Amino acid sequence: MKKFFSSIMLVTVIFMTLAFILPSMAAAQETITISSFDVYVTVQPNNVYEVTENISVEYVNHGIYAYIPYRGAVYTTINGTPAEIKYNAVLKDISVQGGPFTEGKDGDNIKLVIGDPDVVIGGPHEYTISYKLDVGEDNITEFDQAYYNLIGTDWDAYIENANFTFEMPKDFDKEKIDFTVGGYGSTSGEGVSYTVQGNTIQAQTTRELAPYEGVTLRIELPEGYFVGESVPFDWNMALMIAFGALALLGIVLFIIFGIDEKAVSTVEFYAPEGLTSAEVGYIIDGDVDNKDVVSLIIYWADKGYLKIEQKDKDIFNLIKLKDLPESCKDFERIMFDGLFSGERAQVSTDELKYTFYKTFQAAQGRVKSSFTGGRLVFTPGSMTTQGFVMFFAIIPIFATIMKAIMADGDFVFATIIAVICSFFLFFPVYMLVSVMRKWRSTKPAAKMAKFIGSLALIGLSMLAFVLVMSLSFNMLTVAIVAAASTLLLGWLGVFMRKRTKKGTEWLGKILGLKDFINRAEKEKLKMMVMQDPQYFYR
Repeated sequence: MKKFFSSIMLVTVIFMTLAFILPSMAAAQETITISSFDVYVTVQPNNVYEVTENISVEYVNHGIYAYIPYRGAVYTTINGTPAEIKYNAVLKDISVQGGPFTEGKDGDNIKLVIGDPDVVIGGPHEYTISYKLDVGEDNITEFDQAYYNLIGTDWDAYIENANFTFEMPKDFDKEKIDFTVGGYGSTSGEGVSYTVQGNTIQAQTTRELAPYEGVTLRIELPEGYFVGESVPFDWNMALMIAFGALALLGIVLFIIFGIDEKAVSTVEFYAPEGLTSAEVGYIIDGDVDNKDVVSLIIYWADKGYLKIEQKDKDIFNLIKLKDLPESCKDFERIMFDGLFSGERAQVSTDELKYTFYKTFQAAQGRVKSSFTGGRLVFTPGSMTTQGFVMFFAIIPIFATIMKAIMADGDFVFATIIAVICSFFLFFPVYMLVSVMRKWRSTKPAAKMAKFIGSLALIGLSMLAFVLVMSLSFNMLTVAIVAAASTLLLGWLGVFMRKRTKKGTEWLGKILGLKDFINRAEKEKLKMMVMQDPQYFYR
């Protein structure tokens, strides 16, 4: 898991190093020796294990780390086919005698930190740990099983002697008892001897266990041996239902707030009366591009407020001819006064290169804010809903990654990684949103290149997401549903903005002018120029 995320972003590697490797080194304890490790297990008819562990440590400084396995996999054979049966038990009613304790998750274990860092025990010590382990329904139709890690493989300790008492609720086949001893993945049963009296198994180790060696007991039972098992909460199914509900909500919101009236192109020879070129740019795509604001310079030149002279290939002089009228719009005043600040009558575009951006940004913001009241281009409801839908689009990916990483129990780490990865995975979707928003105002070749590029990035990122969730976390179906929900919601968000009646009317006129420019016959253009010599310029 960590290798995958570190390959995506270096910052993740740094965070994991600082957050996990260094603290674990600082908190490492010396290898201890356990003189006796006695485990008493009573299995209830509903597949709940009541466990008591008596641990005698030869020498303790401040305390010990204790590990309780609650999650893992059993490798067996079902109908002649090798199978991996995963389990995820619920641990409850934990109590400890022998010192104060805190608990947290560490891999497939609940890790108990027992002891006080400010109190030195300095000698032999005994601990008693008790808890209940609710294994629940195993979802295996062929058989039931009793499976328990009597001693997990995470103990960094030598265990000289271990004794086990395992009491079953009713009769079982004694030939189905299977002990394994050793490190993780061991299949050896050597190292344990046992006897059976009634429904109780008495066992003990016959050799010292080295650090990271454990003992596991499995008993295959007839189907129906356990009765009344709890049904584990299916997070994967819950997530898929939630993602489907989000997608459905997005569709409903789109129907209510996002369906736009079709703009009817009318035959137009000029831009709508009373609109500047910058405003026309905003009406087309709902955004104020740099070129929209720059176009004001040509707009003013046409109206006689300034003159444009070419000084070099890419350098122009802007010469002020007269002030803008008092009736000009706010963004025009900001832009014009910024060009000719300090009473200067002319300015070179080369002089503006590194000093004009603040004025430029202020003018862009004022263009948008000028559309208020009866001049609104998009309905307020659709704009607000669009924000919600785009936020909803991130949730499926974020929640899937959170669920996968939260299996290790570190909420803060899981949240940080989920936020970072969600951003990178959703970024191509946002790119596509930007391309679609500016579809009408982008040149055909450029918009097709951006469109295809965005789709390629989306495909690669979602494929990587699905593969990693499937191979590393066994969440293939969840990942597919999450990716589909994200793409659907992102796509709905693109078209969520609904135009007002006025906005639709303006767009129809602007598209009509565009159609005329693209399709006008030569004779018609000649006639327009004869009527108005400045027509091409405008």
